[in-house]
Amino acid sequence: MSKAILTAKARKQTLAREAALKFLYKCEVDKVYYFSPRAFDAYALYFQVTGPVFTKSQAYCQGVLDHLSEIDHCIQAVSQRWSISRLSFTDRAVLRLAVFELICGKAPKKVILNEAIELAKRFGTHQSGGFVNGILDKIARNGLIPPSSLRARPMAEAHTS
Repeated sequence: MSKAILTAKARKQTLAREAALKFLYKCEVDKVYYFSPRAFDAYALYFQVTGPVFTKSQAYCQGVLDHLSEIDHCIQAVSQRWSISRLSFTDRAVLRLAVFELICGKAPKKVILNEAIELAKRFGTHQSGGFVNGILDKIARNGLIPPSSLRARPMAEAHTS
């Protein structure tokens, strides 16, 4: 594969993660903790999320929301002084997305962690990047990836349960 094709594919992945983060943030604000295809479709239409970016971001969002309790348990296990409810909406959404992708995604851990840190820096507070880095590093380093039943399924299957 040429470098240009790889770069275009990576850019679509980045855009899909960003679209997913924004939808998960919206879910936090609206206090909606389940996946609604109708709500996602309306979001995607409004923000013009289409094609492969739509497909990938929808898979991320559905996967995160379908497995929210397992993902939150994993995050809570390493955030010793912070309950998950005390985290900012943005940090919580970034962490959930990254943990889901660590479990079910095909991207290398380093890519997932770097993308999550960049999203946290871009959309969170000045401390978000470092905080997200610390939590995700502990999860990745200590192998605190939750349920084997979720981990055993590829992302395409994990989000359709």
